[in-house]
Amino acid sequence: METGAQELIGGYGSLIAVIGLVLSSAWTTYKNNKLDRSANSAVQEGWTRLSSLLEKAEARARLAEERADMFAKERNDLVLELGELRGEVARLRGQVELLTRELAQRGLTNVANQQG
Repeated sequence: METGAQELIGGYGSLIAVIGLVLSSAWTTYKNNKLDRSANSAVQEGWTRLSSLLEKAEARARLAEERADMFAKERNDLVLELGELRGEVARLRGQVELLTRELAQRGLTNVANQQG
């Protein structure tokens, strides 16, 4: 009977060893999966953060571009206005020269000098 008991104990021992091996393998797989989920979560958070930073940078770039466009428009408007003013000054100079010649022809060249 001893051999039957030894076989029974050996059979249970083998069963316990297999169960231990399965549990050990399951525990290792669980820990690895947990680490993978943590790593995936960290990667996802990293992508979310980078995406957020990119959106903010794009918004700042759009704002800077809008400001630059506004500045360029104001500059162009001022250049046009300056051109108009220069044209007006040239026209006024021409009128002053014409009036000066007219006064000279009439002999009134010193009128402005006498009043000043």
